[in-house]
Amino acid sequence: MADILEKLRAADFNTVTTAALEGHPFISDAEAGNLSSARLMAFVKEQHSVIRADLLSMRHLAKRCRDSGKKAGEALFTKLAKGEELAMTKLQDFATHLGVTPKKLATYNCQMEAQAYPSYLARCAHYGSPAAVAVACAVNFPCWGAQCRRLHTALLTINGSHGPCVAEDVAFLDFFATPLDGLDEMAAACLQEDDEVRVDDVTTAVRLLQACEVMFWDSVYYKHRG
Repeated sequence: MADILEKLRAADFNTVTTAALEGHPFISDAEAGNLSSARLMAFVKEQHSVIRADLLSMRHLAKRCRDSGKKAGEALFTKLAKGEELAMTKLQDFATHLGVTPKKLATYNCQMEAQAYPSYLARCAHYGSPAAVAVACAVNFPCWGAQCRRLHTALLTINGSHGPCVAEDVAFLDFFATPLDGLDEMAAACLQEDDEVRVDDVTTAVRLLQACEVMFWDSVYYKHRG
């Protein structure tokens, strides 16, 4: 399975997913200065729930790997959990810039479509193969990062409904826009230490997580038209 990452990235389902993300109206509206404040606030509010859930999933995966002696998996998921912790602090700054108070974050009624990603990740974290999750993250994270990079640039350079931004306001986006060094190698190491994982399981994890990524962007755009 040495070349599985490249095969998955070139798969038809991933080509469709990538095209949907690259042409998504949430990002194109932001780049045109037309993204509504309601949609941008929905992004932040939904991410608050996503990050909290993903943090628990990464911690659980790290524990599963530690308990089963899978050192590469433990190292990767511990690293990712620490990243989620840092992202949450940066998200709070983003929320403050948009006038979204901690109370509003805590009482927001999140949408199931937007929460499909952390829900599926939690399922994989508890019942799936950690190696399959590692590969799914290696395929998905660059796609999520590319979206964050474009949104980060748009918010810094275009004075839309959100008002003027400085780098600190959107550091959350910059954090995820920055590639995680060695992610492919760490995912490959997770595969190498798991001799029971099946290619079909890996492919399914990648395909569904990528589909959930599109669902997130669709939800924060189409369910918040104001």
